[in-house]
Parts: sequence; C-alpha cells; structure tokens
Amino acid sequence: MPERKIRKLINNERKFLWSPGANVSVVARVKGNVPIDSLKTALSRIPEKHPLTSSRVDMDENRVLWFVHDPKIELPLRVARRESETQWIDEIRHEFTIPFNPFEGPLIRFVLVYSSTTSELVAFAQHAICDGTALAFLLRDILNLTANSDIVFDSLEPSIFLPDLLSERQGRLGLGQRAKSFFIRRINRKWQQNPFYFDLEDFMTIQHAFTQKYQYDTVLMEFSSEQTHTLTEICRANGVTVNSALTAAFNVAFNDVVEEGKNNSMRVVLPYDLRKRVNPPLGDVFCLLVGSVDLSFKYNPKSSFWQNVADLHRSIKAKIEKRDMFKSAMDLEALDPTLADVIVSFALFAKEVSQEASRYEKLNSFAADQNNIAINLAGKFQDALPKVLNSNLGRLDFPRKYGQMILEKMYFTPPGGTSVPVVIGAVGVNDNLTITLNYFQVQGSTPVITRSQLEKIRERAFAYLELNYS
Repeated sequence: MPERKIRKLINNERKFLWSPGANVSVVARVKGNVPIDSLKTALSRIPEKHPLTSSRVDMDENRVLWFVHDPKIELPLRVARRESETQWIDEIRHEFTIPFNPFEGPLIRFVLVYSSTTSELVAFAQHAICDGTALAFLLRDILNLTANSDIVFDSLEPSIFLPDLLSERQGRLGLGQRAKSFFIRRINRKWQQNPFYFDLEDFMTIQHAFTQKYQYDTVLMEFSSEQTHTLTEICRANGVTVNSALTAAFNVAFNDVVEEGKNNSMRVVLPYDLRKRVNPPLGDVFCLLVGSVDLSFKYNPKSSFWQNVADLHRSIKAKIEKRDMFKSAMDLEALDPTLADVIVSFALFAKEVSQEASRYEKLNSFAADQNNIAINLAGKFQDALPKVLNSNLGRLDFPRKYGQMILEKMYFTPPGGTSVPVVIGAVGVNDNLTITLNYFQVQGSTPVITRSQLEKIRERAFAYLELNYS
C-alpha cells in the first residue's frame, strides 16, 4: 500500500504538535501472560483501522501541515521487566524525555511493563494525533487483536468536521461571536505583519530546554469496586454526576491545601469528548476530538459540599445544553494556522533556551519581542488557565477478557501543563476507577506545586467525597 495524505491538520492539532509537554498516555493493566509476539503482530496491523498511528506530518510550500499515512512506519514497542506496581509511571517519565519527530513519525509508541502474571501496556502519544478516549479505544483494539489475530478491521478515517461546523455557523453568529470574529481577524493581521516561522531544529531546541527544567510525575488515587459503587450512589442521591463531584472536590481541596482557603472563586475548564456530541456520532475514531466548557464558579462555604456540587453541576449542564464545548475549538480554527503553531509552544518555552543552544539567538529574539502578538496571546492564555484541570474519560464499557488476558483497570495521564498546577486524569473500567494527579517537577526553581501538596489534596478530596482514604 503506498503512502497517502490523510488530511490537513486543523489548528487544534497544530497548537499541540510543537509543544514539548503535549503528550498523552493511557495504560492498561492486564492480568495473565501477554504474548509478546502476538502483541507485536497486533501493533503491525492496528494501522489498518487507525491510520494516524502510522503517520507523519508533511509541510508544503505554504506551510500547510498534512497528516500522511506511511505504511513503512512501524509502531515501536519497548519491553521492560516489571518490578513494581507503579513502574509504568517511571516508564512514562522516561518517554517524556524523548521527543517525537513529527516529520518522520510515528507520533505514538508503546511500552510493555512485563511479568508473566501482570503487565501494563502503555500507549504514549503526541496529543496532536489523539486524545485520551482515542488511546483507550486503541488499547482495547490492540488487546482484541492480540487475542484474536483473525479479526478484520474496517478503516476509520480521522474526521475533520470542526472547520465544516465553523463554516456552517458563520451565517448565524450572534453579536458577541461576530465581535469575537472581528478581534480574531485583527489578531491575524498583526501576526501576518510580523510572523515568526519555526522548524524542526527550533522544536528540538525548546524540547531539550523543557526536559532540562521539567520532569513528569503523578500522584495516584485508586478506588476499589466498593468505593466506586459508593461514590456513584452518593452522586446519584444528590442528583449530580461523578465528574461534577470530582471537579468540585479537587478544586476545593486545592484551595484548602495550596491557597489556604483564601480563594473560593474557581475557574473550571472541563474537556469533553466530541465523538458523541455530533450528528451522526463518530464512534471510536482515533484522532483528537476534544472540546471544553469553561465557567467561573464560587464555592459557598456556608453550604454543604454536596449543595455546592449541585450548583456546579447545574452550571456545567447549562453550558453543555448550549453546546459550549464547540466554542473554543471553533474560535481556534479562525486563527492563522502559523500563529496557532506557536501560542502554547515557542511563545511559552523559547525563553527557557540556554545561551549555548544553536538556535538561542533566534528563539531569544522571538521571546523578547513583547510587541509580537503571539507573545501577548501566550500571556493571556496562561492568565486564563485554571488551577485544576479535570479530564475524565468516564466509565468505559470494555470487555473484561481478551483470550487468556483480563483487563483489570486503566490509568489515564493527560498532557501535563507547566502553567496548570495539577491536571487530573480519571477513567473507569470494570468497576475500577483510577485517578492520576499529574504535574511537572521543576528543576532549579520554585515548583508550581509539590508532591507533598498533591498527596494532601488527594486526602482532602477523598474526605469531601465521603470516602475513606487508605
């Protein structure tokens, strides 16, 4: 099969492609012996269904970026001997130090933390090609194919519906959205008057600076089946979702521990999978399909925790009913694509590059140009970020058995944010809910948050949720 262009990258993908910390992982813990040769065969076939897994990026003469499916690209599998229950965290930390080369591919790789009785299969990917839901679907498909090599897949082409949705709605924009469109056009003109263009060596330079300063880590929360059931019942009794309860619990716990109870006003940003929210639904296609709702919420200490959760839940529900999860993605698609390339990458990390770096002069000149609209937007972007970002894949209805293998639980580690103190990843499978509190340790300067603080946040969150921490 020859290589072929899949489609253009949209801005929501381009903004992550050059960002050093924009990597996402999902981990499947498997009981039973994982047949390594069968797993390798499954990885060789999985692009039949999910072509982005064996893709690279091409740039044309107009700096348009294209996903290109290349059948010569093999999906890497590294096998590590399993020596502890949490070794998979060490493996993810190691993967963060190895940059993806988008122009060679692939933009995903795998680690099997192996023992003959229990293993973790880690899927580690660049966020431009997928989100957490896509990785969970992918691991399910890999386990199915490992157990049964006779499965025949239909190819699921990654959608590009967002620009189409944007063009459909342009004719019926409200006054506020038309005003926003005016300002975006003005931003584009300013950028086009003084653009900065970057290449692979520039990216590798900021990637090196990033890994010298930041080290990935996570604090785990694991719920037993009984705790998961109890939490579900408490939420049902209070008329709220588990996601709303978790969002409130972690935000309030952060306020208690880090801000010493001084700030009851919260900025809540919740990512949402868009596959089920378009008509017709897009199924389990492998690509990046995430929108978000964004709201301000003031916690009332005179009311009970669950009353506050109910208030937050109503606010979130109202946003969803207005389909606000599409707005931020649509606004981003209106930006000049080369500006989208730099806002959460070069504009944030160029200043971290050392004087010894080969591209120091270019990157330092860009970072020091306070008149450049990209630097201005990056600052506003950082100021608008929440203290806690909760990304919840929900309860996944996956099979438990795959041949002789049993899927016990999954872990989700969303892209960490150096400007967001804690990024939460939650996923439930087979009545086991797991939560990761993801952050970056900072080398040589004051950390945004410490492991000790995160462990206290974990304990406080359990208490708010009326669960015993053990």
